[in-house]
Amino acid sequence: MVTIRADEISNIIRERIEQYNREVKIVNTGTVLQVGDGIARIHGLDEVMAGELVEFEEGTIGIALNLESNNVGVVLMGDGLMIQEGNSIKANRMNCSDTCKRGLFGLSPLTVDEQIVTIYTGTNGYLDSLEIGQVKKFLVQLRTYLKTNKPQFQEIISSTKTFTQEAEALFKEVIREQMERFLLQEQT
Repeated sequence: MVTIRADEISNIIRERIEQYNREVKIVNTGTVLQVGDGIARIHGLDEVMAGELVEFEEGTIGIALNLESNNVGVVLMGDGLMIQEGNSIKANRMNCSDTCKRGLFGLSPLTVDEQIVTIYTGTNGYLDSLEIGQVKKFLVQLRTYLKTNKPQFQEIISSTKTFTQEAEALFKEVIREQMERFLLQEQT
């Protein structure tokens, strides 16, 4: 009969504990309670901060804004047609304003007028008709078109330090022109 000593068992257990290497990753997640009119109500996301970007399981990005004790209100940065009650959502620990300063889709910082263009276009539904994969391309072309063809937009923002009605009217015209141009380009 084989005898097993207690110190041998202790050594085996100690070795296994020392060799045990398991990473624990904490992810701030939630569940969609309700969605409509560009807003989603989320249960969970207990650690989310106001202005933090969140991502729905089908890929739509949102901004957490209304932090209540039992749910979080998220503004959708897309049409949200594929989001359904019960879908999961996760926070990505990136603040919206930091992301805009870094460049929403790249590493170069966006100027104030470029930040206005990006945020205004997304929050006012102008990107809703585009596929998610088209948004970056459209915004880059929109900012380039605006800078090249309507330099007065940047001048208004720089001189007044506000998004005036004049700047907004000019920008709406540019969005319409560029959207027509972009959609024609995408069809070919």
